[in-house]
Amino acid sequence: MKKRMLSALLLVLMLCCAAAAQGETAYAAVSGLPVLREAAAGAQKLGSLRAGARVTVHYDGGGWARLQLGEVTGYVEADGLSAAAPAGEPSSGTVASPYGTPTVVLRSRPSNSYGAAGVLETGAQVRVLGEFGGFYGVDSPAGTGFLAKDEVK
Repeated sequence: MKKRMLSALLLVLMLCCAAAAQGETAYAAVSGLPVLREAAAGAQKLGSLRAGARVTVHYDGGGWARLQLGEVTGYVEADGLSAAAPAGEPSSGTVASPYGTPTVVLRSRPSNSYGAAGVLETGAQVRVLGEFGGFYGVDSPAGTGFLAKDEVK
């Protein structure tokens, strides 16, 4: 009997840990929500989220939430997030190639010097999550990553 109880308890703990590792879906409650390098008010700003951007976050405590966009890990103030989806359509765009090619490279970080996170065909729809310098953080059919601003219309 004790062995069964211990096995059941271990199974519950494993399921809870798996759910925690996946994170929680949250939405940016305000436009321009800063994404910071560290969980501190004075930390370097990496970019910002648009209002309604859907992201997966891990609540680390202390009023901060950690998120992952491509290979970029950032932190946002937890009170700038909402568990409820906003009314209306999310910010979206269409992939365009300023180079005349049929595809563009989805970058793992907001720079052309970083590797590919995937490849997108022109005309593909993406959900724009926020701005990171000259790039948009996007959720796309190829995954989450970054496109140069001139590659999204």
